[in-house]
Amino acid sequence: MFEAILPVEWFERIHNALTTVRFYLPAEQLKSDGRAQFEKLILDMCNILRPLHGTAGLGIQNSYEIQNYQHIEYELLENYRGLDLTLLIANETWRTGYSNLNWYTYLAHHWVSKLGTTADLLEQLNDIRIGILPYEWGTIFRAGDWPALGKANLDPRPELYVMVNEVLKPLRVSNIGSLHYGSIAGEVRLNERTSNQWMRRFDLPEGTPKPPPSPLYRRITAAEQQQLNTSRRILDDFLSQAPDDEPKM
Repeated sequence: MFEAILPVEWFERIHNALTTVRFYLPAEQLKSDGRAQFEKLILDMCNILRPLHGTAGLGIQNSYEIQNYQHIEYELLENYRGLDLTLLIANETWRTGYSNLNWYTYLAHHWVSKLGTTADLLEQLNDIRIGILPYEWGTIFRAGDWPALGKANLDPRPELYVMVNEVLKPLRVSNIGSLHYGSIAGEVRLNERTSNQWMRRFDLPEGTPKPPPSPLYRRITAAEQQQLNTSRRILDDFLSQAPDDEPKM
């Protein structure tokens, strides 16, 4: 499915409305070399659409009667924190900061520049499992090789999602508003309070120090890579000059 809402120019200019685009792909698309193809698709779409902000990950595909099933969506989001809530609604505050973070999170350059240079980001996200992909109009952040479900009773805060969240959250909108409509039948849906809690689902508990990067996955500096290359050349030269003890005919 591919879906978009494009407000007319005068409405966008007066009310700061946003054009929103979303599309769904079957999860099977990630099989075999699907991850590389998916990443290329994200890069191509970002270059074409030049989004202010956006995400990609495991999502909930809704029917055309989405309003009737928001209580089910609420239950799924409570049980699987890694699921992405894709919306066509937006409000003017979403121009002041991003509203969601997931497996892929992409932000416009004029926002990312507030966090420093690409080198600064690589230092803060010093983990080879996290991808930082600059493109012409912004930067894409990939939290791991695979999307995380974030099952509430097992892994409610996936490690790499938390790491990316801690770096990017200064750019986040302060109040996301309500992501669901109100209920008249007593079913539980997202309201303004729970919507903002959901947006902050990857935040560390207050007072918890930011976990240090794992030494197992730290990025190798240019100097270290050069030293490794030199050591490899020395070893190759040594092996090529070693005497051959095999008998000759």
